[in-house]
Amino acid sequence: MSGLSIWEVLGQPPTDDQRAIKRAYAQQLKRTHPEDDAAGFQLLRQAYERATSIAAHAAARAHAAEPAQESHPEPQAEVVEACAPEKDPHEAHWRICGRLEQLLAMEHVDPAAMTAALEAVLQTESMENLEIFADTEVGLARVLLHFAPRGDLLLPRAIEHFGWYDQEDRWDLSPEIRGVLSRERALAVMTRLSDRRHQHHVGYMTLCAGPLETMGFWRRLRLGRRHRPVAAFLNFAVGQAPGVLHMLDQDVVEAWDRRIARREKTRQARTTFWVFGAFLAVVLLMARW
Repeated sequence: MSGLSIWEVLGQPPTDDQRAIKRAYAQQLKRTHPEDDAAGFQLLRQAYERATSIAAHAAARAHAAEPAQESHPEPQAEVVEACAPEKDPHEAHWRICGRLEQLLAMEHVDPAAMTAALEAVLQTESMENLEIFADTEVGLARVLLHFAPRGDLLLPRAIEHFGWYDQEDRWDLSPEIRGVLSRERALAVMTRLSDRRHQHHVGYMTLCAGPLETMGFWRRLRLGRRHRPVAAFLNFAVGQAPGVLHMLDQDVVEAWDRRIARREKTRQARTTFWVFGAFLAVVLLMARW
């Protein structure tokens, strides 16, 4: 293996512990992507398969060395045991995941309880299984997006734990994870826009105020005149923060788009009228001279 032992490739001292081998493989997998280093990934995969094979053989030898215990089970008990369905070893993990989803589905829930439920999911022993780890990673991203904005509180911790920002260049990164990263960035931009010192604060807050039709007369009159700051914010968002637009009320955004378009059309019509009037006045004056 290119002069390296399988344990050097895995970055793990020799061991018969299957969980330690899987944990080491998962850590190395975060740094070795098949699209960036195909040879390195193949080497890592071969080392992992060889290490798990060694551990399996060691476990088999240890089991064979154990003294056989004589037992005389009842025939009926043997039949019952053979017919019993095999228990899912990761049942507890999925139950904990379900608890987190139940909390996110609730209208009012303590943020500390949601944070604790997420930590419980991330710290289960089943997360050492690579398949469970991968399924939980994508499933968690999907759940956080589905229950937004209640799940926004948990985004930074999930991103940090799975290292999603470090994996953005992966061609096989799931759409759910990319959606989480996009939403997290949009939330950061919205936090800056909420600051009164931001140049687009007025336009952003005007859109956040809701439909003008539902406001009182004086408030509608005051906010309805903010065509210029709203137009400036929309241009900024389209070019630099499209994720923010997707998180706003689309009916409000479209209504302001129509208002701005009508105002621009009226402005152009007035400009054309005055230019034509000035030209006509010049013609009449020249005719009198």
